[in-house]
Amino acid sequence: MEDSKDNQRKRDSSKDGIARKYIEDLIFGSVAARRFTQDSPILPDVWIEYAKDPTKSLDLLCTPHIECSAGQVCQYLNGVFGRQHHGNGKNHHLAYNQSAVVGSFELRDLVAFIMPLSDWWSQSVLDPLSFYIEPYRRFLKNVSEPVDHPGDSLVRSETSVQGKPIWLLNLLHTILLGEFVSQDLEPTNDLLLEHWEEFRTFIFSVSEVTNRIDPDDHEPKIFSVSLNRAASASISRSIATVKADAAGRLFKTSSADLIWAVVDSGIDARHPAFR
Repeated sequence: MEDSKDNQRKRDSSKDGIARKYIEDLIFGSVAARRFTQDSPILPDVWIEYAKDPTKSLDLLCTPHIECSAGQVCQYLNGVFGRQHHGNGKNHHLAYNQSAVVGSFELRDLVAFIMPLSDWWSQSVLDPLSFYIEPYRRFLKNVSEPVDHPGDSLVRSETSVQGKPIWLLNLLHTILLGEFVSQDLEPTNDLLLEHWEEFRTFIFSVSEVTNRIDPDDHEPKIFSVSLNRAASASISRSIATVKADAAGRLFKTSSADLIWAVVDSGIDARHPAFR
């Protein structure tokens, strides 16, 4: 039994997620068939980070839609997650300021709860993702994609009604493949089809959650989602830049006992001057 656990740990340690270049090819396509990501609410760095380990939670920043405040988004998500995870102890660590909502989300949370709150979803994903699962499988079976740029045929497919949902399914499928294969393997269509049932189960579980959301709650609430990156201080030259060294020499003062901070809370997007 112990040997089996050790072998499982060894197998797991060899899974480093899907290589970044394959995710970028799906997101951007090639130069010949370049995608534009401004309409997608999820910034590329989020997908790339999930691809490293699709089982982990990420700290994400959700920028509210222009018609919704950060406080309203946070209150809504607290209510939705509270109903969904009632009693299981799961904590998304939601918080907000004037301009954004921060929280810890798994990939399933992102797709089931966050993306459906975007304008992109309401315009591009007209049905639950499970509705597109069979067209997507036919896509995998029928499309022969260029090895160097697997996203090109998906870019071309976006002229169809189902293009963007199929692109999203392919991206999610590729990211989730990282649970089962090593990083150096190319996520070909054949390899994706080998792990079809696992992906199908994921999509149907996501769709089941999304279907329970009140239709009146599908008004856009989120504009974009990005990584909540750690900020570092950059003050090595600031004293000389603001001439504080000269002031210190002139007035012989010391601020060693003072603690100070600058808080940039952003702007009020609802102000008439910004409309």
